[in-house]
Amino acid sequence: MSIVPRKISRHPNAATPTYWFDGKGFESLFFNAVSSTFPEGERFFVLSVRNFAEQIQDEGLKIDVARFMRQEGQHSREHDAHMRILDTQGFGMLRQVSRFDRLLMRWTAKFLPRYALAVTTAVEHVTALAAVALLENEAKYLDPMHEDYRLMWHWHAVEEIEHKAVTFDVFEEAVGSYTLRFIAALYVAVIFPLILFIRHLFLLAKEGLLFDVAGWRRGMSFLLGREGFLTKIAVGYSRFFRRNFNPANTDDSRYVVEFEERYGMHFSHLPAA
Repeated sequence: MSIVPRKISRHPNAATPTYWFDGKGFESLFFNAVSSTFPEGERFFVLSVRNFAEQIQDEGLKIDVARFMRQEGQHSREHDAHMRILDTQGFGMLRQVSRFDRLLMRWTAKFLPRYALAVTTAVEHVTALAAVALLENEAKYLDPMHEDYRLMWHWHAVEEIEHKAVTFDVFEEAVGSYTLRFIAALYVAVIFPLILFIRHLFLLAKEGLLFDVAGWRRGMSFLLGREGFLTKIAVGYSRFFRRNFNPANTDDSRYVVEFEERYGMHFSHLPAA
């Protein structure tokens, strides 16, 4: 699957509604919580991969790494812009939380580089699963989004699918430890949902929705029901623990083709290197 760094032309702005997911608070704030993890998270991914860039021998993988870094850099910028909008809406506490995350992730990338790369590989699997969950049921997850957000999430999902195997390939070539991958996968399985839950609670509390029983009931079905967003991710995540797992074994290229056909006039390709 080709990796194509892109720049989108439509962005959320100050006039975009606060409750931009079908006018619903719980769901909108959940996706805001997810978005708030991206800027620092994706910078961490780039640092983790860059630590091992000189060890990569495969020329094709070197090209993919360069394009992966361009995509992740653009994702960070778009979600940084979203964070600035959230600041104006009164959700500045997210930046305080992100400052702590930044220090922790930079320390990990510097002093525990092999583990940082293993964690990056696990989280990249999560983001690829989330991307497929969004795109395989657009009527449930993308269509209810305000148009200013819909393109951003669709674009991000497609690029996560395109580069889903890059960090895994770097890890296998430079480290190749199943034990370390297993430990990192357990860590991510516990910590990532906890991070999202805490951020989501902050946002709900700020909006006075923390004790909105109807919102929680609807939201829990949306996230954790039989066909819930997080349920789909959890089911797919279990595959990461298999010794013979490789993200490239699953072909999701149809989602990229559909995106190109639908939004070809709404983004520009960036230089790959």
